[in-house]
Amino acid sequence: MSNADYSLTGNGSFCTVATLADNIAPLTNTFTLTNLKSVGPGDRFVGMAVLIDDEIVRLDGIGTNTISVSRGCADTVPAEHAAGADVWFFETAASSNNVEYVASGDIAVKILPATTSATMPIEYSPPIALEFNSRFIRPYPPADFKVDGSPWYTEGITLNDLNTALSFTWVHRNRVVQQDVLIGHSESSVSPEAGTTYTARIYLASDDSLLRTVTGITGTSWNYTATMADDDIALIPPVLEYRVYSPQINAYSDWFIDGADAVQDLLASQPPNPGSSCILDGNTVAQPNSTSWTIEPHPTNAGWLAVYGQRLERIFGANACQLMPREKYFDIYPPESRPLTAPTSVNLYIDFCSVRDGYESLQKYRTFITVI
Repeated sequence: MSNADYSLTGNGSFCTVATLADNIAPLTNTFTLTNLKSVGPGDRFVGMAVLIDDEIVRLDGIGTNTISVSRGCADTVPAEHAAGADVWFFETAASSNNVEYVASGDIAVKILPATTSATMPIEYSPPIALEFNSRFIRPYPPADFKVDGSPWYTEGITLNDLNTALSFTWVHRNRVVQQDVLIGHSESSVSPEAGTTYTARIYLASDDSLLRTVTGITGTSWNYTATMADDDIALIPPVLEYRVYSPQINAYSDWFIDGADAVQDLLASQPPNPGSSCILDGNTVAQPNSTSWTIEPHPTNAGWLAVYGQRLERIFGANACQLMPREKYFDIYPPESRPLTAPTSVNLYIDFCSVRDGYESLQKYRTFITVI
């Protein structure tokens, strides 16, 4: 996109900004600020909207170097923020070009700072990509979200024989009612829009695989039980470990975990075939059922050792390659497998959002749990 494709569509004012002096937790309400850059008197006032990363907060109090706020306003969820994050007092600086765009479109924006004497040339302004995602019509997420009475991000949440169910609770929010009022995360419930429901998704934390989706939740509570967790964990594919046998040295290898081990590396170019061996060397010497294999002949002894020697020694021991003439072929049989011992605990996480007319809330709550 060239600079000639841009057109001047609106004007705005500079925005007062500061940075966080410290890391803040999702429900911390008082922040210490540094590097305050004010645009003038009245640029900060109680009740205004403030933006930190992707979270909108309401300004409730102004100190010398501090502010107090209400967290998770509008369609946002309280989040952690790192020291140095920008704090934008944007309410009086927000502006619009009064152009209506399609819900799923995207545009590029360039901002041209201007003073009384000059305006930044457009070629010096980097483009900002803005993608529309139907934000205006998405339902607001619920608020005051808790698990067993504690904030959703609490560490050490566990399902076990003593705690057989986790109780998730929340209060409603309403996109329509709240369009002109900022309601904090911890404030009381608002009657939800008609047709609003909630959805919970349970994932395996180790690889983000989806195990369960619960839709159509109504009211202000929902339980995730140990029985549900057991059913979800049963969907997790078992982790297998493998070993192979070498008739050349009459030995089994150690057991290795599939996907990150020497056995799979060794067999990568020769898929095992039941009842046959995998030829690692031998200049395409024929073996039973070898027609389905891709056999890699070694050009020289040194080449063979470079390709396979280190792999063989990793699984059969340091002397494996010395127990046979290198000009001979080295057979290994298809791997045996066995499931690993079941883990004593499994880590899951649950994403929770509101849903209306097929649209999910822009932001979601995520709770990590351990099932023992």
